[in-house]
Amino acid sequence: AQLSSPFSPRTVLLNLTHWSSGNNLILNTRETKEVMIDYRTCRRTEHLLSTYRGRWWSTWTASGSWTFTSPPTSLASESIETKASLLKANPSLIAGVLSGLVEVGGSANYLNDKKEFKNQSRVILQYKATSAFQRLDMSHHDAKKQQIKYVFKNSLATHVVTGILYGANAFFVFDSEKLESHSLRSMEASMQSLIKKIPKLDPDENTVKKLREEKNVMEKVSCKFYGDFILGKNPTTFEEAVGAYRKLPGLLGTNGEKSVPVRVWLTPLKNLDPAAAELKADLSDGLLRKIENVLEALRETEMRCNDIMENEVAKTLPHIYKKLKSFQHICEKYRKTVQQTLQEKIPPIRAGEKEDSLENFLDVQENSPFSQNNLNTWLDNLVREINVIASCLAMMKGIKIITEKSDLDRQVLGMEEVLCFVFTSTETNDPFMDQMVDYLKETPTSITPPAKDQWFYSAEVLENIKQKANMMSETAKSLGTSRRFSFLVAALPDEEFIGATIYHYRRGVLKTRDFSKPAIHRVRNITDKQDLILILT
Repeated sequence: AQLSSPFSPRTVLLNLTHWSSGNNLILNTRETKEVMIDYRTCRRTEHLLSTYRGRWWSTWTASGSWTFTSPPTSLASESIETKASLLKANPSLIAGVLSGLVEVGGSANYLNDKKEFKNQSRVILQYKATSAFQRLDMSHHDAKKQQIKYVFKNSLATHVVTGILYGANAFFVFDSEKLESHSLRSMEASMQSLIKKIPKLDPDENTVKKLREEKNVMEKVSCKFYGDFILGKNPTTFEEAVGAYRKLPGLLGTNGEKSVPVRVWLTPLKNLDPAAAELKADLSDGLLRKIENVLEALRETEMRCNDIMENEVAKTLPHIYKKLKSFQHICEKYRKTVQQTLQEKIPPIRAGEKEDSLENFLDVQENSPFSQNNLNTWLDNLVREINVIASCLAMMKGIKIITEKSDLDRQVLGMEEVLCFVFTSTETNDPFMDQMVDYLKETPTSITPPAKDQWFYSAEVLENIKQKANMMSETAKSLGTSRRFSFLVAALPDEEFIGATIYHYRRGVLKTRDFSKPAIHRVRNITDKQDLILILT
């Protein structure tokens, strides 16, 4: 049966110098008319130069309507390249997305999605529906007509849209909660087994209840939806995803009238008129890989930061959390700086300039504080510090942890005797982070990588703080029942003591910043009662 087009036919002229190239594009918008409005509004970035109503659009192909559901996919990599393969988006378009030159919508929003945590299992369920194809029949003879020739010559457009495939895509992105690294594979397998059943399930409550064996997995899985369908509410749980999935076919309309452009074919205007503008060049594969590597390193860093923030030590001790938030903030500023540079340097390359300027910029990043190696080293150091602190806290299990200086004051003022185990190397100032900030202001001539000689790598310091933690634990066990004594753990900067020390307070007054158990001398044999001294208290 013939399908009536939901869109008014028009000739669409595009300038690809500023954003994308190749033989096809991914479009995810509700109406062709909206595409025109969006591009005009964002003319500085997307650069749609003109639209021209014409009579050359062929009728809709009588191809009927069909759907295709991809099996659930576990992505070994969360890279932008892997995601692009699911959308069949070409590398040049991806460069536009990464740089911010191209904004995406609908199912293509999946390109910008990222896991919150690195230690998190993810399974993707993709739904595809295709309704019809429309093409532009414009011959060289048509192109030579005065009206069209005028449009070609008086615009900066480089390509014309000559084919549009209509349909809809949808991605159901299922994420587990944060896991221990050893649990990732087993959880992923369980999620695969559960999610591949969705196309066969009915969204009624009884059907979901039948999955009793997978109930534990269902409760640990959340869902995000990216699609070209208008849902009343996007699913966030497995049960809601089952219901939403079953509704998708009906949301395209009886004859596909609610479908959207999912792929567009382009023809260079130069093929139709030698006088038309043309795309001089495009980014090389090597340059595209360098762009992806720089931005993927930042994406990986953000996920690692989120993982660390879930650690109990990071949540408990403010100096760890503050340092990590500052690090994230600096990395985000750097990401925006890189994107701004890409937006400035990519268009000239497509206009015919050499890649040298952008390539040099990307090469410099490999030796900057923001290189993947330096970012990973800094985070490795922080994880090491957290692990050392966690081991000490485990030895002093049950002793109250104080997070604020004001709380410590209240505690010591209300007790006769207080022993406080203090983590002293808690300065949030970090020399390497200072280099990162300086790098954003100007490019320095030399960079000092994150130091490996910090206190938490010193065997001597570790032995000392372990001894103090053990002494604190034993003292608390022996005197913990006495109301005169209180035992606390805190983090306070004290440059005199590296790693940790023990403060002793008496009636609210700090008596010593390096408490140690008094030596117990051997008691000699008593042979005379005069050797005994009676102390009355």
